[in-house]
Amino acid sequence: MDAPEAFLQQHVLTHDEWRKSGFDFSTLEAIARDHVEHNNLLTYVGQSLANHLQFFVGAHSVKFRIKDPDHVMAKLVRKAADGPKGGYRGIDETNYFTRMGDLVGVRVLHLSKDDCFALDRAIRLTCRVEGTPTAWVREGDDRELRRRFEAQGFAVRDHKFGYVPCTTSSQPRSSSGSPRSSFRCEPSLSKARVRLATASATPLFHQ
Repeated sequence: MDAPEAFLQQHVLTHDEWRKSGFDFSTLEAIARDHVEHNNLLTYVGQSLANHLQFFVGAHSVKFRIKDPDHVMAKLVRKAADGPKGGYRGIDETNYFTRMGDLVGVRVLHLSKDDCFALDRAIRLTCRVEGTPTAWVREGDDRELRRRFEAQGFAVRDHKFGYVPCTTSSQPRSSSGSPRSSFRCEPSLSKARVRLATASATPLFHQ
């Protein structure tokens, strides 16, 4: 089934992107329905992770959001249209939970740039972090800040706003490094994207 024109226009998707994605619109609709059905679970995951992060030294305020079903559909099309390397081909309602990393998003606001390094260490110690965190820095940020990010294992990229994203499991680690089941959620259902951001403007993101 082709995508309705209204869907493409609403999300600024081209017909070429839709064709390259390889999706059938009925598959996207099934994913959206499943996403809505799991809203309570995702809300629980987001709230639990936000509560966990709120007690970290340096965390000023923490908020979370659940990705809108329409935005889930649009993101799948964009990512799949980029080609198979991104891992978004062959996704349907049975596996999208394990393939998408930002169904839940958590934003941690901190008051100084230095706070992000302590928060990063706390996240790495207590959560499973997937992939390499990326620090998006602004033009004009000093080289020392870039060096500190690189020394702490971040990939450093330029961004007009500057922030740091990361995808974590919503389950905290035990002291041995294995995930605990304190959030009562299967690891495959518990990915979340955590964003660290300074109150003044410089965000940081943990993947």
